[in-house]
Amino acid sequence: MGFLFGVIVTLGVLFAVRNHHRKDNGRGRSRRFSPRAAMRRRFVRRWHQRGLEKLSDWIDASPAQARVLQEEAEGLFEQAHKVHDGSLRGVFAEALRADELDKQAVEGALADREEALKGLKERALAAVERIRGELDAEQRQELAGLVERGPHGCCR
Repeated sequence: MGFLFGVIVTLGVLFAVRNHHRKDNGRGRSRRFSPRAAMRRRFVRRWHQRGLEKLSDWIDASPAQARVLQEEAEGLFEQAHKVHDGSLRGVFAEALRADELDKQAVEGALADREEALKGLKERALAAVERIRGELDAEQRQELAGLVERGPHGCCR
């Protein structure tokens, strides 16, 4: 009897978790936490980690150099996320919905985006400078070739 109860509870939990993302707001989109989105974020994070590990192996980087590459890549991804955070889309949508255009709100959102882009530019320059300082000439040439060919150029 206890085994049967355990199976029923387990199936109920699995059904609830599996169908949790289907509770939507009438537009086919979940308003709650989506397990698929969380899995996608973890996959992307692991994919970036593996890509950096392969890159470090490809240019024969020492553990200290690999750590620098990873720190700079994470910093660039974080700053790029600030540039592309989706807030500008909401401001434009609100400007389209409103009866009268609020130019100051749109200009403020654009100014915030420009500041984030300026921060990304500064972060990218600092990252290139730090990476150049860590790698020797041969490693820099190899990395430059990989950057020039793009993300899938080393595998073709």
